[in-house]
Amino acid sequence: KQIKINESASSRAVGLTVETRPDFIDEKECWFLRKLGVTRVEVGVQTLDNKVLKIIKRGHTILSVVKATKLLRDFGFKTTYHLMPGLPGSSVPKDLSNLKKVFNDERFKPDAIKFYPTQIVQGTELLEWYKKGKFIPLNNTDLNKIVTEFKLKIVPRWVRINRLVRDLTKSDVAVETFASNFRQNITVKCPCIRCREIKNRQSTVAVEFRLTEYSAGKGMEYFIEAVDKNDRLYGFVRLRITSVDILEWLRGQKLRGILMSNLKSYGLIRELHVYGPQIEIGKKGNVQHQGIGTKLMEKAEIIAQENKVNYLAVISGVGVREYYRKMGYELKESYMVKYFLVNALKN
Repeated sequence: KQIKINESASSRAVGLTVETRPDFIDEKECWFLRKLGVTRVEVGVQTLDNKVLKIIKRGHTILSVVKATKLLRDFGFKTTYHLMPGLPGSSVPKDLSNLKKVFNDERFKPDAIKFYPTQIVQGTELLEWYKKGKFIPLNNTDLNKIVTEFKLKIVPRWVRINRLVRDLTKSDVAVETFASNFRQNITVKCPCIRCREIKNRQSTVAVEFRLTEYSAGKGMEYFIEAVDKNDRLYGFVRLRITSVDILEWLRGQKLRGILMSNLKSYGLIRELHVYGPQIEIGKKGNVQHQGIGTKLMEKAEIIAQENKVNYLAVISGVGVREYYRKMGYELKESYMVKYFLVNALKN
């Protein structure tokens, strides 16, 4: 009932994020999250090194991350990885290699990351290891090297770095090896979304649309962005083309496995985001409500039809469903969906 009310409320939930472990994600959990209106899932990956995962007693392996990432993508969720350089058993070269793997290996490639360098907190086993000389934490120089090389050489333009250091109070930190305001001291800009987005600035400059394609989780991802001549980011949309018929699976709730077809393609809009000052619903601003979102969706629909998809499903936040209804989408199994009749008949 509350979800229905929020679809047309004056203040609406445009997205909902949850955090979990990779080994907790399965088809049943994904469906449960969709029924709640969740649109983004943050996963505690920490590292892609099985030896390190074992040392820190994480309780899962890289395989859990692979399975969870693909499943979340095929349900349309936006994905965020929590990554921890400086863990026991790791090193600066290993951490950099790990970060390259995150974005070069098609089994991973999250949409965003939270970069949480390992910190020694009061009352932890890690503190005891440190006291016994079994663990040497990252210092400010090593962390600066990792972050600088990551931002300059590794991070792609379709990812957002949401955090660089976890916010902890001084009383929580047992051993301070790098500055608590580390992020503020990093002046290196990179092509990530956060470094390029216009945030809440007003602007009326002309934009052009740029397309980046990449494979991920046995599907194709299309990152379409609206940028100005200085590569400042005004908005973007994430389109996924896959052979997974998520709507058919949800209708039958086949918990034995998601229905796959080699003969058909299906489209998912995993994210649509337009930057600028927040504007009251129905009012107009310089960026928000000026048609950038509509143009991004139109371009995504063209690509989807070129891929001969049967339908395009949007993992819409509850409060944005009316926006998609105006573009011809209808609510199906918690997604906003537009069918492409010609392609459906051909298949």
